[in-house]
Amino acid sequence: MTKNKINKIEQEGMEIPEIYTNSVKTGISIYEIMLQLGLESDGKVKPICNVRMSPQHAKMLSEVLSRSVAEYEKKIGKIPFPKK
Repeated sequence: MTKNKINKIEQEGMEIPEIYTNSVKTGISIYEIMLQLGLESDGKVKPICNVRMSPQHAKMLSEVLSRSVAEYEKKIGKIPFPKK
């Protein structure tokens, strides 16, 4: 059995894992929001990692992501949604 190699980037002298994901599941409780990042292939999702944060931090992340997507679309072009 082979282990997946996790790419790492160096920032401020520290190695930080770099993860690619094309799937996300969410879970919520009164105290936290969880994002389960995964890789989807052939209709199956393999979980890679769980990211847990406070609802307040998740709301700020949502705003930052919305601004980043808007900036991307302004510079590069509209991101199309896949047809259903």
